[in-house]
Amino acid sequence: MRILLVCTLFFSIILNSQNSDDEFNDRKIDSSEVEVFQKTAIFTLGVFQPIINDDSNIGKGANGNLSFKLGGQLFVYKRFFVGGFFNSTYLDITDISFTGKYKRSYVTTSYLQFGYEFSVSKKLSFAASIAPIGYADYRNYIKKNRVNQQHDSAKVLIYETYLSYDVSDRFSIFIDYSYRTDTTNIRTAPEIQSNFSKIKYHNFGIGLKFTINNGNFFSNL
Repeated sequence: MRILLVCTLFFSIILNSQNSDDEFNDRKIDSSEVEVFQKTAIFTLGVFQPIINDDSNIGKGANGNLSFKLGGQLFVYKRFFVGGFFNSTYLDITDISFTGKYKRSYVTTSYLQFGYEFSVSKKLSFAASIAPIGYADYRNYIKKNRVNQQHDSAKVLIYETYLSYDVSDRFSIFIDYSYRTDTTNIRTAPEIQSNFSKIKYHNFGIGLKFTINNGNFFSNL
């Protein structure tokens, strides 16, 4: 759970920074006084810790390891954005009686998201999004090498939020949380099929965002 400790530290840094700004200015900043740059695009590089719900056999027989994601968001109108992301999720198999006889699983995911970013203060932003279009490929390694592997696929639905703090106009750090449901194409015995049909995750992440502030996409056109 190291990443949760990092997230806690992130919150502490933000709160201390906000308090310092308040003391320096000796007044409360009104939302009308906050200067907000219109963003064109954001590029994201992050890490996350996946936690699998135990209501599926994958959740009962596997643990998530530190995983990675990258992608970008294009602001199409004001603070509404469309994003495209790719992530790699690493799972260690802890009980083959639930999952099948393989050692580990490597899940690659691509998805398209739609969302909106709110300006909390001059340096702090909060966003919420949904990714209704996504695809995941589960590579299940039977042995340590890459020769013996089995593939499963899934459709992905992701709800995500993030909180970002601007270190500068072009660079920010963020923490995020997402709830993910994978509807798989795994086929097994009918009496246990429901234990493999859906795999649910809670993902807690942290990372860096690089921003282009030149107006939204359509206004630039």
